Amino acid sequence: MDGFKKIIFFLALFFYNFSLAGIGDRYIFQPDKKAVFNKCQEATKRGHLIINERIPRSSEKIRFYYKNKIGAKAIIIHFHGNAGSACGRIPLAERLQGIAANYIFVEYPGFGKGERKPTQRRALKNALKVYDFIQSNMNTKNLPVFAHGTSLGTGVVTYLAWKRPLDGIILHAPYTSMKDVADHLFKWGGRFVTKNTFMAQNWAPYVKAPALSLHARVDEMIPLRIGDEQRNNFTNVEFLDSVVFNNGNHMGIYNNPRYWLSIADFIKKVLD
Repeated sequence: MDGFKKIIFFLALFFYNFSLAGIGDRYIFQPDKKAVFNKCQEATKRGHLIINERIPRSSEKIRFYYKNKIGAKAIIIHFHGNAGSACGRIPLAERLQGIAANYIFVEYPGFGKGERKPTQRRALKNALKVYDFIQSNMNTKNLPVFAHGTSLGTGVVTYLAWKRPLDGIILHAPYTSMKDVADHLFKWGGRFVTKNTFMAQNWAPYVKAPALSLHARVDEMIPLRIGDEQRNNFTNVEFLDSVVFNNGNHMGIYNNPRYWLSIADFIKKVLD
C-alpha cells in the first residue's frame, strides 16, 4: 500500500469509527413506550401520590410516586434500571418487611412519556432536584434518607450520595461504568458509549454513607466481577455490606426473601 492509499485507508477508518462513536448511547435508556407517568394504575390502586412538579427556573420536571406510611422510620428513594418505568416498580414497596419506610419511586426524564430525551446529564440533575424537593417539602419529620438503585440506577445513587448527605445507599448490581457493561455485553461495545457513560467508579471514592451491595452470583447483564471492582472503589464509606445470591439472575434476586431482609437489616444497622 503506497503512501496515498494509506492516507485514504486511515481517513476512511477514522470517519467510520467517528460515525459509530456514540451509537451505543441510544441503547442505554430503554423506556416503556406505553407507560404514561400520570396514568399509573399501580399508583392509584396502592394509594401512592403522583408528584409531577416543574423545577423552578427550568424546563425540566421532577416526577415520582410516593406513599406515606404510618410510623415510618426512613425514606427510601428508588431509582430503577435502564428499562421500563417507575410505575412498574411500585409493587416492590410492599416486599420490604420488618421496618416501615416511605418508598419513593423516581421516574427519569424522558420516561413515562416525558417531555425530554433521557440523558445521563438529565438523570443526574433530576436525582439532585428530587432529593432537594423531598427534603424541603416532604420530610417534615426529618427522617433518615436512603437511596436504592437498581442496575443503571446504582450509578445515579452513587452520584447522589457524592453530592448529597444520604444516610445510606442500597446498590442492586453496581457497576463501574456503562462503558464496562457494554464491553461485557458486546465485543468492543464500550467504545460506542461516549455520552451516557455513568462513570460510577469515579464517584464512589467520594461517598461516605454506609452502603449495601446486592448482586447475583450469575448476573447476565452486570457480572459479579464488575460489581466486585466497583465495591472496591468505595474506599471512604462508613461501612459496606455485601450480599451475593446463589439463586436468581440480574433482576431475579428481587424475588429472594433474603434480598428484602438484607435491606431491612441494613437500615436498622444504620439507624441503631
